[in-house]
Amino acid sequence: MLVLALAAAVVTASVLAAGRVSERLVLGTSAVTARARIEADLRESFDRITKGLQDQARPLVDPATVRAAAADAPDQTATLFARAKSQLARWPASVAPAITVFGTDGRPLAWAGRPSDVPQDRLEGDESWFVAQSTRGLRVVYITPVIDPDGARVGTVASEQAIRPSTDQGVRPEELFRFDSRFA
Repeated sequence: MLVLALAAAVVTASVLAAGRVSERLVLGTSAVTARARIEADLRESFDRITKGLQDQARPLVDPATVRAAAADAPDQTATLFARAKSQLARWPASVAPAITVFGTDGRPLAWAGRPSDVPQDRLEGDESWFVAQSTRGLRVVYITPVIDPDGARVGTVASEQAIRPSTDQGVRPEELFRFDSRFA
């Protein structure tokens, strides 16, 4: 019995020591270091998201095609739909990506995915980023104007994705504002 108790104490001490060493290796030796590592991880995650959204929008920022689609040219509208669909194919469905091309009047010309509502004032502004809340959770939205060579705005592209990947059941209410990272 004494041997068993001694063995349990040694195993417990080993687990505690391994946990402490792992914690120091992953998070650092102080709260300041841990905070800095967590912040860097979150920034890296958001940098990946924002770069991906820009890359997703870029093929749709085509002034000639957007102008023609706004003038109800069916072949150009089909081109925008095909480009939007191909851009979303690169993303996992769990991040619920969406992309929409709007005319200058705010009318959607082409889209793919299930976008959130974009306020009209955002569609009329300059390139911007914002976070939108939807029933599917928080989403990062990238807005970029479509400008023709003469400097006239011919439309806007909105590219977005969920901050937190969802499951088939969607996002539970208590997880709407949660962002999982490598550390937490």
